Amino acid sequence: MRKLLYFLLVTCLHSACDQDELTTSIDHAQLKTPANNLLTRENLLLDGTFETNDLQQFDRVEAAPHEVVVQGRYYRSFPKSGRVELNSNEINVGGSKFRAELIKYNAGGANTAQERWFGLSIRVPEDWRVVDSTKSLDIFFQIHDRPDSCEVYRNPPLALFIYQNRFKATIRSDSNACTKGVMPRGKGTTVNYVLNRPLIKGRWVDWVIHVKWSYKNDGLLDIWQDGQKVTKYRGPIGYNDVKSMYLKTGLYHIGNGDSWPAGLKRRVLYIDEIRMAGSKAKFADVKPLL
Repeated sequence: MRKLLYFLLVTCLHSACDQDELTTSIDHAQLKTPANNLLTRENLLLDGTFETNDLQQFDRVEAAPHEVVVQGRYYRSFPKSGRVELNSNEINVGGSKFRAELIKYNAGGANTAQERWFGLSIRVPEDWRVVDSTKSLDIFFQIHDRPDSCEVYRNPPLALFIYQNRFKATIRSDSNACTKGVMPRGKGTTVNYVLNRPLIKGRWVDWVIHVKWSYKNDGLLDIWQDGQKVTKYRGPIGYNDVKSMYLKTGLYHIGNGDSWPAGLKRRVLYIDEIRMAGSKAKFADVKPLL
């Protein structure tokens, strides 16, 4: 329990999380550039809009066939999006534990391609039940490590998730060449909580993320929600690894061990306009359409 409570701390613990910048809006002139046209986006490594009616834009699907499907009832800008579901009686079905995620490689790393841009839109259903527990959260976007031979898979260096009635994000770093354990601690490691926003249900919520992976002090993370900057962090973010990391989006429910919230039968989330771009990209290349 102590480990889980440590993971779920809700305050920003790092002085580089500049509160003065957290309400800065993106330049609206930039939102009107030609890059808002799908055909003029540049530098994309992933353009996941589901309009091909399949999941071919992604490298892997860590889910059973019924857990991630293309549908047209709800969509962000075009007539298709992804529907993700987890069921209380389907542990280790498709993905490990309670997990249904889409995967895309080449998300960068501290010793590879350091800079990345990400964009996505999610729709939390109106009937999403808020679980008032410190032992329950649902990750909808994460960048996951690929450990070196002396390591195991660790907590992701970047994760966005729903916790109770809030959107939250946590970041981690370790400058050591060989991280010890799943949750890095001790000299050379950091953990920071860089997002704390009200949960929004019943409409699409847009996210843009700009990151420079570094286990030194020159790392950075900026997050925009619905065009407004809500996170500005400067400092370590990422692990001292050789391999590039990978993007995961969908749903990953974390409880106390393998537990599922009592009385909750199913979690559903809609995802759309999932994009990833390299260092030459800009905000408009990955943002969801107006």
